[in-house]
Amino acid sequence: MGGTRPFAFVFLGGTFPTAYSPKSDLVAATGIGVGNSYKNVGLIGIFNVNDVSNFKLFSASFTASRHIGRGTSMSVGAINVLQQKGLDVEASFYVALSHASQKLKSKTPGYSRLSYTVGVGTGRFNDKSPKDISVGKSNHGTLVFAGISYEIIKNVNVNAEWSGINAHFSFGWKPPKFSKNSKFRMPSINLGVADLFRTSGDHPRFIASIGKSFLLSKK
Repeated sequence: MGGTRPFAFVFLGGTFPTAYSPKSDLVAATGIGVGNSYKNVGLIGIFNVNDVSNFKLFSASFTASRHIGRGTSMSVGAINVLQQKGLDVEASFYVALSHASQKLKSKTPGYSRLSYTVGVGTGRFNDKSPKDISVGKSNHGTLVFAGISYEIIKNVNVNAEWSGINAHFSFGWKPPKFSKNSKFRMPSINLGVADLFRTSGDHPRFIASIGKSFLLSKK
């Protein structure tokens, strides 16, 4: 959706195991967001570590977003560009429309209980892996991707996604502050299952991630 104040974040995620392999895989990212998507454009730059185990295979991702209506924003982005040689994922580009319902209020003031995104993209949103193709799956996905998130109880969301290649399902937990006067909030945690259908991969995969954001300005 984009932000109104400068912020930074860190992220660590993994899949257990990876597709067509008994091995697990960890990725990490850190980034910074600037600008104001309500007044002009919000920009996010991300540095990706695509192989945490050896701390190698780096790439970058970028997103630009703009609010275009009440609870609605549009974004364009690039994923895994400026790649280090040897990275086995292709660069992806996308445009997406996101909306946060203004009628379904979250139990956390200032947030929506329901949000969703629909977009179109290249690369990871459409191209199957060489292994998928070699075992007889189709060469391409749908180009179209979508995701929806709904707050089932305070600080806990259920998320469903169609990546353009396969479906994923997860639960997200954003721990509350220790007290009303505390400024510190624990990192958010997401747990789920990827590759629910046989459109890609060889089996469903357990996925997990943890992330933390930090405001860089009070204004």
